[in-house]
Amino acid sequence: MLSSAARLRRPDHVRPLRTLVGHTDTVRCVAFFPDNRRIASSSWDNTVRIWDLETGLQTREPFTGHTDVVRSVAVSPDGERIATAAEDRTLRVWSVSSGELVHEPVEGHASGLWCVTFSPNGRRIATTGDNTIRIWDADTGDLVAGPFRSHNGNLYALTYSPDGLEIASVANDKTVRICDSDIGQMLLDPMEGHENDVRCVVYTPDGRQLVTASDDGTIRVWDVVTGEQVGESMRSHANIITSIAISPDGTFLATAGPHIVMQVWNLDTRQVAGPPLRHANDVSCVAFSFDGRYLVGGCCDFRIWVWDADVVRRPSPNAPPPLPRAAPSPLPTTGSRPEGNPVPLVVSPALVPLPPSPNSLLGSILELPRSHHLPSPRIGGAKQAREVQTEPCPAVKGRTDSATVKGMWKRRKRHKRIYPGEGPDTSIPGVRGRLRSRFQRLVKARPYTSLEEVI
Repeated sequence: MLSSAARLRRPDHVRPLRTLVGHTDTVRCVAFFPDNRRIASSSWDNTVRIWDLETGLQTREPFTGHTDVVRSVAVSPDGERIATAAEDRTLRVWSVSSGELVHEPVEGHASGLWCVTFSPNGRRIATTGDNTIRIWDADTGDLVAGPFRSHNGNLYALTYSPDGLEIASVANDKTVRICDSDIGQMLLDPMEGHENDVRCVVYTPDGRQLVTASDDGTIRVWDVVTGEQVGESMRSHANIITSIAISPDGTFLATAGPHIVMQVWNLDTRQVAGPPLRHANDVSCVAFSFDGRYLVGGCCDFRIWVWDADVVRRPSPNAPPPLPRAAPSPLPTTGSRPEGNPVPLVVSPALVPLPPSPNSLLGSILELPRSHHLPSPRIGGAKQAREVQTEPCPAVKGRTDSATVKGMWKRRKRHKRIYPGEGPDTSIPGVRGRLRSRFQRLVKARPYTSLEEVI
């Protein structure tokens, strides 16, 4: 579960309801039961587990028997069976009540299986592997149709249409295809538009559109009658999308990929709905419950994260309002103070006082606090630093003297105009030295003898 520090950083509407712990490796696939209370999960630990969402516990011992990664799991429409497809090239159908195989493991694919799904009536099972689609009898495990070679590359995923007459599939040939579920005949030309491997496909609940996601980071919606793309594509937060799930009402779409964030999209507005759902590690799979109440994500931290979909899809009523932007404060005026305010004005270090004017001899100097230090001028380089000189006041005549000084890189002669009452060794470098020099010139008739006495 989340740490106390993590809970403080997250508002209430983005906390998971719970996390399910039991797998010993990455959770590869999740699927809901029709009762909306249980889910089935498959993992890289070669097991399949059934969970109770209310208690967060497993309902029985894990299903074991596969000898390699179980990439996909599907639940039958009546909830009595689950089908699993694994990298060991076998399809297995299990009885949920007894935990035993309904029939012997089904073999036929020449390579590891990628995806498995039940037909809407639960009588058939479709699988992908070795670049083909095969249809099996759910009761006996016999091959009913296929193999269908609809793509020119590796098939990643497939799904039945809501009426069970069509099968949509996607592959690494960057296309989306729809074929007849009985004979495998292509019903449309390949739907093209993605720029990389297409990994996910799902029908909308009304069966009129397809939603696909690709390694190019985009989500696209297609018309199943014309084969044309509907609207603009949606750009995901992740560069690769490995799993998508659509809500029962067809309004929202959840996406996951090799990223810690799972996002929910509004398919009507094509905008992100609600805040991103952050996990502890990359999210590998997602699923909506049939009643739209729950949203779960399988994670690479070996856990299953359960979210309240109703809260995620709408703004939280308890969310704090945004803080108002503060109006910029006016800069203080030198020499002025608001009436009734006993606190003295603080001169900003960025405000450098102007040189004294004839009308106000010491105004800009006396108003500086004693502890205030003037910032040094910004020097662009060594050459510029050596060339910084104090220009004499044109109203006072003086003589020109020279002194040998040590520059930044070598010794050189610097010429400086010397005024009555000061010699070559009395000059002080920097801003304070220039102020002292000007002060001596301007107040030589006054009794003050140093800048410190004035301040």
